[in-house]
Amino acid sequence: MIPTLEIEDYYKFNHIKALDISSTGDRIVYTRVLYKENDIDGEFHQKEVTNLWVLDHRNNEHRQLTFGHSEFNPSLSPDGTRVIYAAKRDEKPQLYLLDFAGGESKQLTSLQNGAASQVVWLSSSRIVFTAARDTKPRDPKLPYRVQRPFFRMDALGYVQDIIQDIYTLDLHTEELTCLTENDFSHIQVLLSPDKTKLLVHSMFLPEEVMGIYPKLHLFDFESKEVRQLTHHYVTQSAWVSDTKIVFVGSDPDAIIGTKSDLYHLDIMTNEVRNVTSDDLYGVSGGLQAGMPTFEARMPKLIVQDNMVYANVQVGGNIEIRKIDLSTGSITTVIGGDQANYLREVVGDNIFYVSSDLNRPLDIYVHNTVSGTSTALTQLNAELLSSKQLPTIRHLKFNGADGVEVEGWIMLPQGTGPFPTLLNIHGGPHAGWGNIFQWEAHYLCGAGYAVLMVNHRGSTGYGSAFSTRIIGDWGNHDYLDLMAGVDYAIDLELADMNKLGCFGISGGGNLSSWIVGQTRRFKAAIPENPVTNWNSFYGTSDIGRWFARKEMNGLPWEIPEIYRKSSPLTYAHTCTTPTLMIQHENDLRCPAEQSDQFYNVLKEVGCVVEMLRMPETPHGGSGIGPLPIREGQNKAILEWFNRHLR
Repeated sequence: MIPTLEIEDYYKFNHIKALDISSTGDRIVYTRVLYKENDIDGEFHQKEVTNLWVLDHRNNEHRQLTFGHSEFNPSLSPDGTRVIYAAKRDEKPQLYLLDFAGGESKQLTSLQNGAASQVVWLSSSRIVFTAARDTKPRDPKLPYRVQRPFFRMDALGYVQDIIQDIYTLDLHTEELTCLTENDFSHIQVLLSPDKTKLLVHSMFLPEEVMGIYPKLHLFDFESKEVRQLTHHYVTQSAWVSDTKIVFVGSDPDAIIGTKSDLYHLDIMTNEVRNVTSDDLYGVSGGLQAGMPTFEARMPKLIVQDNMVYANVQVGGNIEIRKIDLSTGSITTVIGGDQANYLREVVGDNIFYVSSDLNRPLDIYVHNTVSGTSTALTQLNAELLSSKQLPTIRHLKFNGADGVEVEGWIMLPQGTGPFPTLLNIHGGPHAGWGNIFQWEAHYLCGAGYAVLMVNHRGSTGYGSAFSTRIIGDWGNHDYLDLMAGVDYAIDLELADMNKLGCFGISGGGNLSSWIVGQTRRFKAAIPENPVTNWNSFYGTSDIGRWFARKEMNGLPWEIPEIYRKSSPLTYAHTCTTPTLMIQHENDLRCPAEQSDQFYNVLKEVGCVVEMLRMPETPHGGSGIGPLPIREGQNKAILEWFNRHLR
């Protein structure tokens, strides 16, 4: 019998984390994540290693460039002969330069708080990048005064400590110049065609309540002026000409969950035009993935001949589409049942990374003349070919009010009905789809079917679908999930007597909600949930605005909505064995959310345990230390085995 994927196979995967492509398309530098055994005092432990590799597209030769432990964010020189990258050799990451002609890497920066951003080449000898302000770090043991409305961020800490400036560096003279001294943080820069200006994404504006979202600024090299261009929250941008740009963004006053659009902006007149207002699907969008590849999946805009290439989420797929700036017409260039993330357009070739439910990310090139796509990497082909992978069934069914809902069920070996685990995505304005899901694989390997449903609130189906839950959490989203479970039972895929549910963040919220509404599930695992909207409002890093927007009002204005939509309200009725998983440094869904739910379940005699993850943030089970990731995986499997087997 062909073996299935097990928890220990996690360390056999390779992942692409970030990449850059030369202007000719001949050379691709990418970071590869892999795992190696590390001997610590005679005990072997797995260690995550991220190294730089180069791919020669002309002859498909791969070569490893670095052999350290943590290199990331490569940026090729204009002529493709050198690469600058960030590396963490000591406590703080710094920038390094490597010449393909040979020799050792040269350290470029020695900033007190490090430098880790991807650089932009101004010329062959001058670069620009963003980095934390080069000042002595604040003593965390001393009193600290807070004045900002948005004053701390999950995984990063206090905002005032992580302000980023824009720097230039002359590679010949080694002269480092700080260009900004703003009281907000510059996180990304794009050079204008005439090389006189920078398009800047800036976060943490001092009076901005939703400081987590960047706004667009313009930096002029001659005047040193920094000017805000639009009130929109911006995720991507690109230059069209020296005076015109495009960006993907959303209006701060829009209902949360509303689709993002592509906008065209004249920086001389400030005239803004929504190019995709009539399209059902939002530009960009996101799928929740189960692999450490966030940087490689960052959406990107590329402009070529008045055409904008962009990612668009269509249900459970990420397509690469071409948008005509003059007419607004939209053409799908690369589609299919997969997640395709645009990286570069060079002549007739589109470079992208792609994944599906049974395959992690690989690098591809699509030729627009022949219409063919070619895989340039197949990092996990040998591993996957040696395993029995799950069978995938695509589901479409009606929600409680007749609206069509999409889902997927991954099936183990054998004949159903199977013990089935409902995996609920976070966000909630995100979605499941055709992208690799590690948790589903090891759970299928253990004999479980894993059901994933894009309930109301999910992206990829238009604004009406994704905003339907506002002020009404626990209604249509919950009923959509139950309709998906019922559909899987009707298809004789799911065993109605062996059901479990789990999820993180928004998925943790709905897992907590489910066990207070029904007794049909034999076990539940909420991870980093929202259980009490009132306390979430005052304790989460985003609580002040997120709770207001999702509940459609403030706690003292609509207390009945906050109470009605909180899983804690119904926790006393729970009889489902429940395992709370909580990351203790989580500022997004703070530990007190799990604590409250745990204490109520203990009070009423429900079987409940709590797994505490020390010193890890909200996404710790995906990007945290390996013992945390492995501990979460093993705890999920053990809990469901205990209560469903």
